Amino acid sequence: MPGRAWWPPTRGRGATRRAAGSSFSTAPPATTSSSVRYRGRDWLLQPEEPHELEGYYPGVCFPCGKVVIDGTLFVYYGGADKYVGLATCPMAELLEYLLTCPA
Repeated sequence: MPGRAWWPPTRGRGATRRAAGSSFSTAPPATTSSSVRYRGRDWLLQPEEPHELEGYYPGVCFPCGKVVIDGTLFVYYGGADKYVGLATCPMAELLEYLLTCPA
């Protein structure tokens, strides 16, 4: 989205251990990166699959690497701190969603 900065998904912590380490996104205003203007209402990445629910830290997804290629966000993550996973989504759709979620 031209003229608007964004922050990639980061680790968050939910009320339950199952949600710990799930990801959410924020987008700061275009003029500063010191305050959060938008924050997703729901988790974008949460443990659901067996390889995310069973391992050294069961029920946790750790986002580690992010890259945008041809408009698609690729998030590489650790599932239960034992496996490596890849989640993708269209960047334009993610930003459109975030703009409906004031912080």
